[in-house]
Amino acid sequence: MKILEINILAYGTLAQVQLDLQKASSTVLWEGSSDCLNQIKSFLVFLFYGNPDSEWSSQLLSAPAVAADRKRLPSGSINFIHNDDRFLLERITSAHSNRDTIKLFNETSDEDLSANCSSQPGWDLFSLGQDEFVFCLGLGPLPESEKIQSMADQMQTLLEQELDNFKDNNGDRGKIRLLEDQIAQINTQIEITQSTDKNQAELIENVYLHKLKIQDHERKIEEVKARIDQLELLEDKARYENLILLRQELDEAESEGERLMRVAQEKNLPTALEMTSFEDMHEDWNTKARNLQELRTNQASAAENVKISMQTCRSLKEELDNIELREEECRLQWQREDKNFHQLKHQRTRSKKQSSSLNRFFPLTALAAAAGLILILADLVIAGYALLGIAFVTTILVVIYKLKRQRVKGAELAEAVRRLEKAQEHFSAVSREKSSTTWRLQEEIDGYHKARQREEDAIKELSKNETEANFIGYELVNSMSRYVRIHYPQEAARALRELRDRITDASPVETKTAKILSRIADLKDGRTDEEIKQEYEYATEKLFGSVLDGNRNVNNLPSVTTSRYNPEALANAKGTYMRLQIELDHTRKSSKVLQESIDKSFSLVNLADLFRKKKELEEQQSELNDQLVALNIALEYLRETKTYRQRFYRQIKDRSAAFSTQLTEDKEIELDPDLTGALVLRSVTSGGEDMPLFITSAVQNGELLDLPSRLRQIIDNLPQLIIFNDEDKEVSGLWNIP
Repeated sequence: MKILEINILAYGTLAQVQLDLQKASSTVLWEGSSDCLNQIKSFLVFLFYGNPDSEWSSQLLSAPAVAADRKRLPSGSINFIHNDDRFLLERITSAHSNRDTIKLFNETSDEDLSANCSSQPGWDLFSLGQDEFVFCLGLGPLPESEKIQSMADQMQTLLEQELDNFKDNNGDRGKIRLLEDQIAQINTQIEITQSTDKNQAELIENVYLHKLKIQDHERKIEEVKARIDQLELLEDKARYENLILLRQELDEAESEGERLMRVAQEKNLPTALEMTSFEDMHEDWNTKARNLQELRTNQASAAENVKISMQTCRSLKEELDNIELREEECRLQWQREDKNFHQLKHQRTRSKKQSSSLNRFFPLTALAAAAGLILILADLVIAGYALLGIAFVTTILVVIYKLKRQRVKGAELAEAVRRLEKAQEHFSAVSREKSSTTWRLQEEIDGYHKARQREEDAIKELSKNETEANFIGYELVNSMSRYVRIHYPQEAARALRELRDRITDASPVETKTAKILSRIADLKDGRTDEEIKQEYEYATEKLFGSVLDGNRNVNNLPSVTTSRYNPEALANAKGTYMRLQIELDHTRKSSKVLQESIDKSFSLVNLADLFRKKKELEEQQSELNDQLVALNIALEYLRETKTYRQRFYRQIKDRSAAFSTQLTEDKEIELDPDLTGALVLRSVTSGGEDMPLFITSAVQNGELLDLPSRLRQIIDNLPQLIIFNDEDKEVSGLWNIP
């Protein structure tokens, strides 16, 4: 890789910085403040790998300085050449997402690679991890072997703690034993479920028989429905013909009634029809009078309900006000506990930072303890070492006091957390009570509005019925006054008894007319004359058309030429249809009950679910066994690789010495181990030899030789050498920089 251009939009204290290397030679000198140069190094790692995601990675490079404007988010771009192609990489930190916005373009092939680019383009392009990138480019020093060993020890401690989780108090694997017990319970349930397969098979067989019965009923219903359709066509045809005959009978009866009415008019007497009308009006008036009393009672009851609902709303409002006061008190208490918790947490964090220095001296304390113990034993034989023994004991006591103080602070923080959780639970309970009371108050308010609406409706209905009752009473008095002296509706019953003996008896004619009208009404069944005629024409055309088409004996139905309208046949067909529908519904309900029984029998002890659960538990058991094996392998690996790590650092040291000798041409000069270590890693890392190399002008003993030229001589195909020089220092005169 060869860097062509770096654009820093914002990073640390840097903003709008552009570094153009397109016209520069393969050896570049960058001069500036040490802080600025360190931020450029960190910015290069940020472009290709983002912000450090581990404690170790964050220690490889110094953190960027904090910008005065904290709103500026790190962002920028780089142009570089890799595998003879020119690339543009741009990274912008997102304030609303965990993932930065990354754009990667191959400017040579004009291809946009952003969609397939991960959050670490350095790994996608060079197959180098973040640490390898830092070491091979010389951006950060190789960690000391003691640091690596300390990390390995920490990892070993974590793995041992995880391994302890697999063991109970007796030393057995607790998690695995628990899974074995659960698997045994599942096996027991499977045996019980398999014993009930016979009952379940009978239920399934019954469901199948019910389905066959349902299909048979549906087939019979279709046949009866076809029979009903044909009988209804015959009914429509006969209805029009019977209606014509009934109209003729009605005309004759009405003529007889008119004759009797003329006789009654000549004698100035009411007719039977008028008497019936008077009786209906009197009955209607009595009904209205009774309804008025009921409406007055309902109106009084509605008014009482409105009053009760209003009182309930006021009571709930007072209760809600009290709950809001309690909620405010709980909120203040929770805020105080939260403030106290964060203060204790802040003090705890500051105390940990102060005591972190003590943790670095624990190895020295152990050595001091051993030395002090030896000196105390020596003091028993040879005098003169008592003061050193006392100093050792004092050191141990100070460390014990420090650890005890940390435990006390931890207990205070735990107590603060408990009080904070208790205050939060109390606040949540009051909030739930407030929500419940608010919901009840809203229900009562809705009930009040409904009761008020019922009261208004009752008042309107009462007024309407009073008007109707008065109107009917007035009409009744006026109508009957022509024949009998009457002034009040209450006298109507007496007047009706007097008139009943004086009227002309037209009841037989009226009865006959009523019967004919009833028959016509039943025959029409809510239809108009025009609709009946249209149904007659449609039925005639349909029945006659079925004969012409030869559509006879369909579904075992008689021919239209031999069929006659038979009300009993239609009623029987409809009765059969209804009976089949009832039987079908009953069969479906029975089938549903059987299906529910099957579902219930399978819901809790379903074999498939049990086997699936058993398989899941066995997979969990296998995963735990694999985790246990992996933990043991990892612990064994950490124990066995300690020697290899030591040997690796010896090899790094030996090869660094060889590079140092090669660069200084066998002179007794030892170069900076950070530089030679980076050269060693470049030589053994795949892809590392094709990366640019960053060095500083303050290389240890580098001023004694032309270091840039020597580097190009021993490193094959070094694409780019970038030298950092602090602006307060001068570059060695021996260095040949174009």
